[in-house]
Amino acid sequence: MAVEKAIDRIRPKDLQRLRALVKAMRAPISDEADQKQHEENNREFHLILLRAADNRRLLETYDALNANIKIARIHAADADWTSRLDQEQDEHEAIVKALEQKRTAQAVKAMRKHILRAMGSLIEVIEGKSANRM
Repeated sequence: MAVEKAIDRIRPKDLQRLRALVKAMRAPISDEADQKQHEENNREFHLILLRAADNRRLLETYDALNANIKIARIHAADADWTSRLDQEQDEHEAIVKALEQKRTAQAVKAMRKHILRAMGSLIEVIEGKSANRM
């Protein structure tokens, strides 16, 4: 996982920025502008981790797939997506804490939990849309 490589390479200023992003993403979302800002903060959060991992191929793949944009659009189409924000931010907080403490196993566990929960949420939304079309 990228976080394994990032843990030894991440700079203090990157950790500070991650902390600031986590704080910003905890702000309430009340309109489309807030939602777009949240999406951009989330994208920056993950890009900082990918850059710190120093894996050019993974970073290029992430950018080429526009993964964050597609995920954000799917979530935005789900009226209940904001109900997952606290959990998302708790996961981000756990990732940053593990990075700050240089605890690789804890960072991997936190990132894996975040990815699997996000994946499960996306599948629920997609399957729900498919079921509604039938």
